[in-house]
Amino acid sequence: MISMDDNYTFLIVDDEPEIVDFICDILTDAFGCKILRAKDGLEGYELAKKHKLDLIFSDYRMPLMDGGAMIMAIRERCEENRNVPVLMVSAYIADAKNNAMPHERILFLDKPIEKKALIRNARFALAMN
Repeated sequence: MISMDDNYTFLIVDDEPEIVDFICDILTDAFGCKILRAKDGLEGYELAKKHKLDLIFSDYRMPLMDGGAMIMAIRERCEENRNVPVLMVSAYIADAKNNAMPHERILFLDKPIEKKALIRNARFALAMN
């Protein structure tokens, strides 16, 4: 059973601040977790190099570095977070799935985001650990 006492750390990466706020509110209420925020894949990658993560939420299409490139960089260069599950939350799921990035430990969720689906998928992803 997943409880709020687990002290999870989540990384949320999206170039739309209102989406980040929406996801943060839902996850904080559901999990009582620490949340790190990034506005693009490059900033998300930099945070992944500095913090031990339990789950990554990422948009796919973003400036500087897209979500797929960020996940590949984390998998290749961030030993501590190499196997962290990812919830790819995007309006471009078909593009993300067709991308060359490996789908191992990656779940996909379409935008617009539904609260119950986000929580359900986050719980499922955490159970992968």
